[in-house]
Amino acid sequence: MPYVPSVPPLLPEDQLFRDARAFLEVNGGTMTQTLFFKALVGLGYNQAQASQMLRADPRFSFRGMDVSSVG
Repeated sequence: MPYVPSVPPLLPEDQLFRDARAFLEVNGGTMTQTLFFKALVGLGYNQAQASQMLRADPRFSFRGMDVSSVG
């Protein structure tokens, strides 16, 4: 089985969350999942961090192909 590095859990107010939320707000509160992923990587986060947030972060809502903040 190939080695898969573990990704630390995201904290409620970590910098990745703040950057992702700010990016969504600047773009009208919603954007496509593809652009959201590219934006996080473009901000300097690695693909594992961006992928975890895109797939599993409960602070964001994923409807179809769009991402928006929850709450």
